[in-house]
Amino acid sequence: MLARMDPLQILKAVDRYKPAMMIAPLLIFHVIMEFYPELSKTKTYDLSSLTVGLCSSHGGPWNKEHGKKWFDLTGTYLYSWGYSGTEYFNYPAAGPFLNRLEELAYGKPGPGIRVRIEDFKTREVLPDGERGEIVAKCAPLFDGYWNNPQKTEETLVDGWFRSGDVGSIGRHDTLYFYGKATEAFAVSGYTVSPDEVATIGLNHPDIAEMAVIPIPNPDRPEDNVPKAFVVLHAQSSVTEEELIAWFKDNIAQYKCPREIEIRASLPKSAKGEILKRELIKEEAAKRSA
Repeated sequence: MLARMDPLQILKAVDRYKPAMMIAPLLIFHVIMEFYPELSKTKTYDLSSLTVGLCSSHGGPWNKEHGKKWFDLTGTYLYSWGYSGTEYFNYPAAGPFLNRLEELAYGKPGPGIRVRIEDFKTREVLPDGERGEIVAKCAPLFDGYWNNPQKTEETLVDGWFRSGDVGSIGRHDTLYFYGKATEAFAVSGYTVSPDEVATIGLNHPDIAEMAVIPIPNPDRPEDNVPKAFVVLHAQSSVTEEELIAWFKDNIAQYKCPREIEIRASLPKSAKGEILKRELIKEEAAKRSA
Protein backbone atom coordinates (compact mmCIF):
# COMPACT_ATOMS: atom_id res chain seq x y z
CA MET A 1 0.00 0.00 0.00
CA LEU A 2 1.35 3.42 -1.01
CA ALA A 3 0.59 6.72 0.73
CA ARG A 4 -0.18 8.65 -2.45
CA MET A 5 -0.65 8.23 -6.16
CA ASP A 6 2.77 8.46 -7.77
CA PRO A 7 3.27 6.44 -10.98
CA LEU A 8 7.03 6.24 -10.50
CA GLN A 9 6.71 4.90 -6.94
CA ILE A 10 4.10 2.36 -8.10
CA LEU A 11 6.42 1.09 -10.82
CA LYS A 12 9.30 0.89 -8.34
CA ALA A 13 7.13 -1.05 -5.87
CA VAL A 14 6.01 -3.59 -8.48
CA ASP A 15 9.58 -3.99 -9.70
CA ARG A 16 10.90 -4.53 -6.16
CA TYR A 17 8.19 -6.53 -4.38
CA LYS A 18 6.92 -8.61 -7.36
CA PRO A 19 3.17 -8.65 -6.56
CA ALA A 20 0.95 -11.02 -8.50
CA MET A 21 -2.13 -8.79 -8.33
CA MET A 22 -2.70 -5.06 -8.49
CA ILE A 23 -5.96 -3.54 -7.21
CA ALA A 24 -6.53 0.18 -7.73
CA PRO A 25 -8.95 2.77 -9.11
CA LEU A 26 -8.92 2.96 -12.90
CA LEU A 27 -7.20 6.34 -12.74
CA ILE A 28 -4.02 4.76 -11.34
CA PHE A 29 -3.88 2.19 -14.12
CA HIS A 30 -4.44 4.97 -16.62
CA VAL A 31 -1.62 7.10 -15.18
CA ILE A 32 0.80 4.16 -15.27
CA MET A 33 -0.07 3.39 -18.89
CA GLU A 34 0.23 7.05 -19.87
CA PHE A 35 3.56 7.79 -18.18
CA TYR A 36 5.33 4.40 -18.46
CA PRO A 37 7.06 5.19 -21.79
CA GLU A 38 8.60 8.35 -20.31
CA LEU A 39 9.42 6.87 -16.89
CA SER A 40 11.05 3.78 -18.40
CA LYS A 41 13.53 5.73 -20.54
CA THR A 42 16.21 5.63 -17.85
CA LYS A 43 15.22 2.30 -16.26
CA THR A 44 13.11 -0.63 -17.38
CA TYR A 45 10.69 -1.64 -14.63
CA ASP A 46 9.85 -5.33 -14.43
CA LEU A 47 6.07 -5.81 -14.33
CA SER A 48 6.16 -9.49 -15.26
CA SER A 49 5.12 -10.64 -11.76
CA LEU A 50 1.62 -9.23 -12.31
CA THR A 51 -0.88 -11.89 -13.34
CA VAL A 52 -4.01 -9.75 -13.14
CA GLY A 53 -5.09 -6.14 -12.67
CA LEU A 54 -8.36 -5.27 -10.95
CA CYS A 55 -9.80 -1.75 -11.22
CA SER A 56 -12.56 -0.38 -9.01
CA SER A 57 -15.46 1.83 -10.09
CA HIS A 58 -14.01 4.86 -8.27
CA GLY A 59 -13.19 7.56 -10.81
CA GLY A 60 -15.77 6.62 -13.42
CA PRO A 61 -16.50 3.92 -15.96
CA TRP A 62 -13.82 2.06 -17.87
CA ASN A 63 -13.67 0.79 -21.44
CA LYS A 64 -12.10 -1.92 -23.57
CA GLU A 65 -9.28 0.36 -24.67
CA HIS A 66 -8.03 0.49 -21.07
CA GLY A 67 -7.89 -3.30 -20.99
CA LYS A 68 -6.08 -3.47 -24.32
CA LYS A 69 -3.45 -0.92 -23.30
CA TRP A 70 -2.81 -2.70 -20.00
CA PHE A 71 -2.43 -6.03 -21.80
CA ASP A 72 0.00 -4.47 -24.29
CA LEU A 73 2.07 -3.12 -21.40
CA THR A 74 2.04 -6.08 -19.02
CA GLY A 75 0.77 -9.10 -20.95
CA THR A 76 -1.99 -9.56 -18.33
CA TYR A 77 -5.69 -8.81 -18.32
CA LEU A 78 -7.38 -5.86 -16.64
CA TYR A 79 -10.70 -6.72 -15.04
CA SER A 80 -13.30 -4.73 -13.19
CA TRP A 81 -12.89 -5.31 -9.45
CA GLY A 82 -16.53 -4.38 -9.13
CA TYR A 83 -19.01 -1.63 -8.38
CA SER A 84 -19.00 -0.04 -4.93
CA GLY A 85 -18.98 3.21 -2.96
CA THR A 86 -18.01 4.56 0.44
CA GLU A 87 -21.44 3.68 1.86
CA TYR A 88 -20.82 -0.03 1.33
CA PHE A 89 -18.47 -2.26 3.25
CA ASN A 90 -18.69 -4.78 0.44
CA TYR A 91 -18.98 -4.71 -3.33
CA PRO A 92 -22.64 -4.90 -4.41
CA ALA A 93 -21.40 -6.23 -7.75
CA ALA A 94 -18.07 -8.04 -8.04
CA GLY A 95 -16.07 -8.08 -11.26
CA PRO A 96 -14.37 -11.45 -10.72
CA PHE A 97 -17.82 -13.08 -11.10
CA LEU A 98 -17.89 -11.95 -14.75
CA ASN A 99 -16.94 -14.59 -17.28
CA ARG A 100 -16.00 -12.01 -19.92
CA LEU A 101 -14.69 -8.49 -20.31
CA GLU A 102 -17.36 -6.04 -21.40
CA GLU A 103 -17.40 -2.26 -21.59
CA LEU A 104 -19.28 -0.59 -18.70
CA ALA A 105 -19.95 -4.01 -17.10
CA TYR A 106 -18.89 -3.99 -13.45
CA GLY A 107 -19.84 -7.38 -12.11
CA LYS A 108 -22.55 -9.53 -10.59
CA PRO A 109 -24.06 -9.48 -7.09
CA GLY A 110 -22.42 -11.90 -4.71
CA PRO A 111 -24.00 -14.11 -2.02
CA GLY A 112 -26.39 -12.22 0.28
CA ILE A 113 -26.41 -9.10 -1.91
CA ARG A 114 -29.46 -7.78 -3.77
CA VAL A 115 -29.29 -5.14 -6.51
CA ARG A 116 -32.15 -3.62 -8.47
CA ILE A 117 -32.74 -0.65 -10.77
CA GLU A 118 -35.41 1.89 -9.82
CA ASP A 119 -36.95 4.79 -11.70
CA PHE A 120 -35.52 7.98 -10.18
CA LYS A 121 -38.93 9.64 -9.96
CA THR A 122 -41.58 6.93 -9.54
CA ARG A 123 -39.33 4.49 -7.58
CA GLU A 124 -40.75 1.72 -9.76
CA VAL A 125 -38.43 -1.28 -10.10
CA LEU A 126 -37.36 -1.36 -13.73
CA PRO A 127 -36.97 -4.46 -15.91
CA ASP A 128 -33.60 -5.71 -17.13
CA GLY A 129 -32.03 -3.50 -19.76
CA GLU A 130 -33.64 -0.22 -18.65
CA ARG A 131 -31.56 2.52 -17.07
CA GLY A 132 -32.34 3.96 -13.68
CA GLU A 133 -30.88 4.35 -10.21
CA ILE A 134 -28.73 1.57 -8.78
CA VAL A 135 -30.28 0.49 -5.46
CA ALA A 136 -28.61 -2.16 -3.32
CA LYS A 137 -29.24 -4.10 -0.14
CA CYS A 138 -26.37 -5.87 1.52
CA ALA A 139 -24.70 -6.44 4.84
CA PRO A 140 -22.85 -4.66 6.16
CA LEU A 141 -24.09 -1.27 5.05
CA PHE A 142 -23.39 2.14 6.56
CA ASP A 143 -25.73 3.44 9.29
CA GLY A 144 -26.14 6.93 7.85
CA TYR A 145 -24.44 10.22 7.05
CA TRP A 146 -22.77 12.07 9.92
CA ASN A 147 -24.99 14.90 11.18
CA ASN A 148 -27.19 14.68 8.08
CA PRO A 149 -30.38 12.81 9.03
CA GLN A 150 -32.32 14.20 6.07
CA LYS A 151 -29.90 12.78 3.52
CA THR A 152 -29.81 9.50 5.43
CA GLU A 153 -33.60 9.28 5.36
CA GLU A 154 -33.67 10.00 1.61
CA THR A 155 -31.04 7.44 0.66
CA LEU A 156 -31.58 4.61 3.16
CA VAL A 157 -35.09 3.24 2.71
CA ASP A 158 -36.15 -0.08 4.27
CA GLY A 159 -32.56 -1.29 4.22
CA TRP A 160 -32.04 -0.37 0.56
CA PHE A 161 -29.40 2.22 -0.36
CA ARG A 162 -30.25 4.61 -3.18
CA SER A 163 -26.87 5.30 -4.72
CA GLY A 164 -27.61 8.19 -7.07
CA ASP A 165 -25.72 6.25 -9.76
CA VAL A 166 -27.12 5.45 -13.19
CA GLY A 167 -27.05 1.79 -14.13
CA SER A 168 -28.89 -1.15 -15.63
CA ILE A 169 -28.99 -4.91 -15.24
CA GLY A 170 -28.26 -7.03 -18.28
CA ARG A 171 -27.92 -10.68 -19.11
CA HIS A 172 -26.88 -13.06 -16.34
CA ASP A 173 -27.55 -10.35 -13.71
CA THR A 174 -24.59 -8.27 -14.90
CA LEU A 175 -24.58 -4.73 -13.49
CA TYR A 176 -23.73 -1.86 -15.83
CA PHE A 177 -22.62 1.48 -14.41
CA TYR A 178 -22.85 4.68 -16.49
CA GLY A 179 -21.95 7.41 -14.01
CA LYS A 180 -23.45 9.76 -11.42
CA ALA A 181 -27.04 10.89 -11.93
CA THR A 182 -26.15 14.27 -10.41
CA GLU A 183 -23.80 14.89 -13.35
CA ALA A 184 -26.27 13.82 -16.05
CA PHE A 185 -27.92 16.52 -18.15
CA ALA A 186 -30.72 16.78 -20.69
CA VAL A 187 -30.14 17.14 -24.43
CA SER A 188 -33.21 17.43 -26.68
CA GLY A 189 -35.28 15.56 -24.12
CA TYR A 190 -32.72 12.76 -23.70
CA THR A 191 -30.49 12.17 -20.68
CA VAL A 192 -26.74 12.23 -21.30
CA SER A 193 -24.26 10.69 -18.86
CA PRO A 194 -20.91 12.53 -19.09
CA ASP A 195 -18.96 9.46 -17.97
CA GLU A 196 -20.54 7.30 -20.66
CA VAL A 197 -19.56 9.78 -23.40
CA ALA A 198 -16.03 9.98 -21.97
CA THR A 199 -15.80 6.20 -21.82
CA ILE A 200 -16.58 5.96 -25.52
CA GLY A 201 -14.22 8.84 -26.30
CA LEU A 202 -11.31 7.12 -24.58
CA ASN A 203 -11.51 4.43 -27.26
CA HIS A 204 -10.07 6.99 -29.68
CA PRO A 205 -6.35 6.22 -30.04
CA ASP A 206 -5.34 9.88 -29.64
CA ILE A 207 -7.31 10.69 -26.47
CA ALA A 208 -5.52 10.20 -23.16
CA GLU A 209 -8.00 11.94 -20.82
CA MET A 210 -11.48 13.32 -21.31
CA ALA A 211 -14.26 15.07 -19.43
CA VAL A 212 -17.71 16.12 -20.65
CA ILE A 213 -19.94 18.94 -19.37
CA PRO A 214 -23.17 20.60 -20.58
CA ILE A 215 -23.11 23.96 -22.33
CA PRO A 216 -26.04 26.00 -23.67
CA ASN A 217 -27.32 24.97 -27.08
CA PRO A 218 -26.58 27.93 -29.37
CA ASP A 219 -29.72 27.17 -31.37
CA ARG A 220 -31.99 26.64 -28.33
CA PRO A 221 -30.59 28.43 -25.25
CA GLU A 222 -33.02 26.61 -22.93
CA ASP A 223 -31.45 23.29 -23.98
CA ASN A 224 -27.95 21.80 -23.55
CA VAL A 225 -25.32 20.21 -25.76
CA PRO A 226 -22.24 18.27 -24.66
CA LYS A 227 -18.79 19.85 -24.66
CA ALA A 228 -15.69 17.69 -24.29
CA PHE A 229 -12.32 18.64 -22.84
CA VAL A 230 -9.56 16.28 -23.92
CA VAL A 231 -5.88 15.69 -23.27
CA LEU A 232 -4.10 14.01 -26.16
CA HIS A 233 -1.36 11.43 -26.11
CA ALA A 234 2.13 12.74 -26.72
CA GLN A 235 2.94 13.33 -30.39
CA SER A 236 -0.73 13.37 -31.39
CA SER A 237 -1.68 15.96 -34.00
CA VAL A 238 -5.41 15.23 -34.25
CA THR A 239 -7.66 18.31 -34.46
CA GLU A 240 -10.93 19.20 -32.76
CA GLU A 241 -12.74 18.87 -36.08
CA GLU A 242 -11.35 15.38 -36.66
CA LEU A 243 -12.41 14.32 -33.16
CA ILE A 244 -15.96 15.61 -33.66
CA ALA A 245 -16.16 13.72 -36.95
CA TRP A 246 -15.05 10.55 -35.14
CA PHE A 247 -17.70 10.99 -32.46
CA LYS A 248 -20.41 11.41 -35.09
CA ASP A 249 -19.53 7.94 -36.38
CA ASN A 250 -19.30 6.28 -32.96
CA ILE A 251 -22.02 7.69 -30.71
CA ALA A 252 -25.68 8.69 -30.80
CA GLN A 253 -26.23 12.15 -32.24
CA TYR A 254 -27.59 13.70 -29.03
CA LYS A 255 -24.53 12.43 -27.10
CA CYS A 256 -22.04 13.75 -29.65
CA PRO A 257 -19.96 16.68 -28.33
CA ARG A 258 -20.89 19.90 -30.11
CA GLU A 259 -17.57 21.45 -29.04
CA ILE A 260 -14.22 19.89 -28.19
CA GLU A 261 -11.40 21.74 -26.46
CA ILE A 262 -7.92 20.25 -26.46
CA ARG A 263 -5.91 21.00 -23.32
CA ALA A 264 -2.51 20.17 -21.91
CA SER A 265 -4.10 18.99 -18.64
CA LEU A 266 -7.41 18.82 -16.78
CA PRO A 267 -8.12 19.98 -13.20
CA LYS A 268 -7.97 17.10 -10.71
CA SER A 269 -8.65 16.45 -7.07
CA ALA A 270 -6.07 15.15 -4.58
CA LYS A 271 -7.32 11.65 -5.45
CA GLY A 272 -6.68 12.32 -9.13
CA GLU A 273 -10.33 12.54 -10.19
CA ILE A 274 -11.14 15.04 -12.93
CA LEU A 275 -12.99 18.02 -11.45
CA LYS A 276 -15.81 18.62 -13.89
CA ARG A 277 -17.27 21.29 -11.61
CA GLU A 278 -14.15 23.41 -12.19
CA LEU A 279 -14.59 23.05 -15.94
CA ILE A 280 -18.23 24.10 -15.58
CA LYS A 281 -17.16 27.20 -13.59
CA GLU A 282 -14.53 28.09 -16.18
CA GLU A 283 -16.98 27.68 -19.03
CA ALA A 284 -19.64 29.78 -17.29
CA ALA A 285 -17.14 32.56 -16.60
CA LYS A 286 -15.95 32.50 -20.20
CA ARG A 287 -19.49 32.76 -21.57
CA SER A 288 -20.51 35.56 -19.21
CA ALA A 289 -17.43 37.66 -19.94
